[in-house]
Amino acid sequence: MAAKRTWSELDERTRKLIIAVAVADGILEVAALIDIKRRSASQIRGPKWLWARGGRGQLRWGRADLILRLRATATAAAIRLTCTQHAR
Repeated sequence: MAAKRTWSELDERTRKLIIAVAVADGILEVAALIDIKRRSASQIRGPKWLWARGGRGQLRWGRADLILRLRATATAAAIRLTCTQHAR
């Protein structure tokens, strides 16, 4: 198993990629919360407060499955890129 690296040990490109993925994740989280707020209770499976508390669940089991797939793809790509850079 590879040793854990600190933030300062990562190269600039990797740090920028991690920040970009984190920002995208935050934007998608806000989008999910806005979607929950705008929908009527009849359009949501279960109580709205529960979905708002775990907005990521809304992306998984709600109507925004495409957003979840995009988020997972971007995260997996970032992890692969980071792993291949550090394997060199």
